[in-house]
Amino acid sequence: MSALNPILISIMKLKNNQSKDSHSGFVFFISTLGSVFGVIFTALIIVPNFTNFSSYILSSTGMLFLARSLKLDYIASFLAAMIFAFSEARYGASGYIHLLTIQWMPFTLLFIHKYFDNGKRVFLYGAFLFYLIQITASAYHAILF
Repeated sequence: MSALNPILISIMKLKNNQSKDSHSGFVFFISTLGSVFGVIFTALIIVPNFTNFSSYILSSTGMLFLARSLKLDYIASFLAAMIFAFSEARYGASGYIHLLTIQWMPFTLLFIHKYFDNGKRVFLYGAFLFYLIQITASAYHAILF
């Protein structure tokens, strides 16, 4: 849409009988520069920070569900979730987004435990789905998990 701004400004100025030079080149330059800055800002600032933040939330949530599934009490489950989400191994790798994305491992283990407890295939499919998401997020974890 920002590329259309110079054209729209030129049309409006021609309709109002203003000068022929509508400075549309300058407007095009500024709108293009703004678009490029927006893409760079989104790619380098917003997406990595959102990925890191959501990784911590999903990690703690998955571990909380897994610990509750293993019949731990609320305090122990909460501590397990906090230790998993904010452990030194995760915090030390926070600069490497592909190593930080281990949030799907507790969900995979949760569904595997539910499958062995209940024997229903839907839990095995859930485990398979979360394992596929995990190995898609990081190829390192496909080998090590």
